[in-house]
Amino acid sequence: MHGVNIRPVPPGKVSVHKDGGLSIAASGGRTYKLRPDGTLASFSAHNHTAQFFPHGGIRTLHTKTLDITRGVHGERRIMTVRPDKSVLVATGPHHGYLQRTVTWHNRTFYQRTYVMNRVTYTRVYNSYTYRGIVLEEYVPTMYYAPAFYQWAYTPWGVPVNYAWGWNGDPWYGYYAGYFAPLPVYPTPSLWLADYVIGETLRAAYVAQMENNEQPPAEYAQDETAMPAEYAEADTPITPEIRQTIADEVRLQLAQEEEAAAQSNQATSNVEPPSMLSNPQYPFVVVSNLAVVTSSGEECALSAGDVLRLNGAPLEGAQAAEVRVVSTRRADCSANSVVTVAFNDLQEMDNSMREQIYSGLNTLRTSQGSNGLPGAPTNALTTQQNREVAGMPPADDNVADMLESQQNEADQAESQTMDSAFGEQNHASN
Repeated sequence: MHGVNIRPVPPGKVSVHKDGGLSIAASGGRTYKLRPDGTLASFSAHNHTAQFFPHGGIRTLHTKTLDITRGVHGERRIMTVRPDKSVLVATGPHHGYLQRTVTWHNRTFYQRTYVMNRVTYTRVYNSYTYRGIVLEEYVPTMYYAPAFYQWAYTPWGVPVNYAWGWNGDPWYGYYAGYFAPLPVYPTPSLWLADYVIGETLRAAYVAQMENNEQPPAEYAQDETAMPAEYAEADTPITPEIRQTIADEVRLQLAQEEEAAAQSNQATSNVEPPSMLSNPQYPFVVVSNLAVVTSSGEECALSAGDVLRLNGAPLEGAQAAEVRVVSTRRADCSANSVVTVAFNDLQEMDNSMREQIYSGLNTLRTSQGSNGLPGAPTNALTTQQNREVAGMPPADDNVADMLESQQNEADQAESQTMDSAFGEQNHASN
């Protein structure tokens, strides 16, 4: 027994369920639900409702002002809907974003002010509805010249020897054996694929260090505290997986070329995402997620894991079944089929598009140097996306808001534990 499971549940009125689990109504309006094996599944009292992992850690906590979700490795996500309807989301003590709704040029957008690695920046998203679920899709604030997209998805005449300079970086050593870039690139889309993977892993490592999280590969000191389903070793990113990511990069570059060519025309309607209709679409995980396998076991996904659709989503579903094709030790095992919410898959798609644009900027500023071929002169211009150009500035105090939210979440978790297991008299509460 671990965590809350080593603490005694107070006496109360006991109800026995058909599966052998128990419900206990204790003093002070406190309610406990136990699994058939005796572990605590949930607790509620005083507008606090908590769910627990079988290993005894908090899974979720809901209060009047906070929604807290923890992953199987202990990482915490906090969401607050503020009085002005903006949404504050923390993914660590110094990481998160504030999302607010902005009406611009008679269209509704979502503007997010991110704080990541102590750096603040802004991203813009529009929304669309897919099978009754509202999803938020990344909108670039600028476009490159159409000729630049063509250059970036056309194979280079001569394969390019390229040194990334990652060898001395701690994150690169940490992921050694899981990911290694190609030494030679015949196409820019393969270069961009390695850029996407590398930046995803680098950002995840930096966030782990700054948030003082236990890295998943070192988590299993006590395997009884691990999910029932987890990989005992890395399943690295293979050449086939890299090529699948490169193929998707090429498709997205072609779509961005078309959007850039039409940027001075009337806004077109947002189409449903190809990510949920293309069985080969590679989802690169960007944040830790607790998911459930097709056999009902719980496991974890972390940044850099790669997934593919396991068939079209069922009608009326709010999530899709995906197959894990590349995974880290202690995450869901390779070839396991897990269920991931559409919103989480959309965030993976958004991250890939954002990383592609960041990689394009690196290509543009480095073309003709570091072994990269030169781009045509007419390909180097840029233009603003008229849909979002001139949008009002974002908030500048998000870092302080995230810090206050962290303190509020710490207090809420502490109060919940005191309420559930404290020795004070709850009869009058």
